[in-house]
Amino acid sequence: MTFTDPTTGEQDDLGGFDIRTARLRAEGDVRNYGYRVEFDFGNNVGGINDITAQNYGALGQSRPVAGSPEEATQLAGIQNPSYTPTLLDAWGAVTVAEAFKITVGRFRQPFLQSGLVDRNRTLFVDRTYLGSVYSQRDEGVMLSGKFSMVGWYLSAQNGQDGVANKYLLTGRVTLDILGEGAGHNAMTAYGAPEGTNLTVAAAFANDDSFDKGNQFGGELYLTAGPFFLGGEIVSLDDNVGDATPWNVRAAYLIANAYEIALQYQDFNRALVAGGGSSSADSDRGYGAAVNWYHDDWDSKWTLQYLRRDANDDVFDADVISVGLTVSF
Repeated sequence: MTFTDPTTGEQDDLGGFDIRTARLRAEGDVRNYGYRVEFDFGNNVGGINDITAQNYGALGQSRPVAGSPEEATQLAGIQNPSYTPTLLDAWGAVTVAEAFKITVGRFRQPFLQSGLVDRNRTLFVDRTYLGSVYSQRDEGVMLSGKFSMVGWYLSAQNGQDGVANKYLLTGRVTLDILGEGAGHNAMTAYGAPEGTNLTVAAAFANDDSFDKGNQFGGELYLTAGPFFLGGEIVSLDDNVGDATPWNVRAAYLIANAYEIALQYQDFNRALVAGGGSSSADSDRGYGAAVNWYHDDWDSKWTLQYLRRDANDDVFDADVISVGLTVSF
């Protein structure tokens, strides 16, 4: 991995080992009640997408000015990660009827499927840029359900101001147009239903802490035999980025064990107040990966290459990674 050190202006190379996630989860169902409690003992700020989400002013988290001591501190945290236990999920749910469920506790914002899918079922080692942003957890209450082809989610969470009196409100609707739908449990053709499956989704979110904090999202996921295609786009209001980031991914499964994947991302971000710039130029990310599903979802090897072109060159990066995912 290479990028420009803002304190010296020189190109630095990073190479080494990283524990992206090390999670301990307890979940289950008791009659019509369900629960999940999950901790992560791994590093949450090591990946190229995580760096992007935390440093590029996503959703009100302004990036320090290039070359500032604050930015140098962030880079130091990336180079010397701290493996601090983090509470991820802690929720209980009750299924009132087949198409109606109530969830209370700490859970992921139901905005994009790339943020909702579990980490051991992502196409690349890391989530997409948008998936990283929208996989954040918060306390609140959520109503959800599914009627035949239509799935729906409505949630109210604490949001940017914590336990103060303003909320992050989110609504999401999915429509399975063909087959059983695609992308619900994984971002890949591996394990997908037979035949052709197509799902489209739309979402809206607003954090009342911001004067102009609307967020609109759209998604499309398609599986056809061994082929997978997915794309997502988000439009951000003035005070949560004033941008339209998007991405597209494609993959092909060979012998139901090996998978070739490609990815393109356009961050199209404008830094928010405090970020030092209001440029609407696009940052771009390219990626290619090969996955080997050794034992269903329980063990997977990934070899991937990611390239990020930042419009200000501060966080240009080339990353070659070999990853092993083991779950049980």
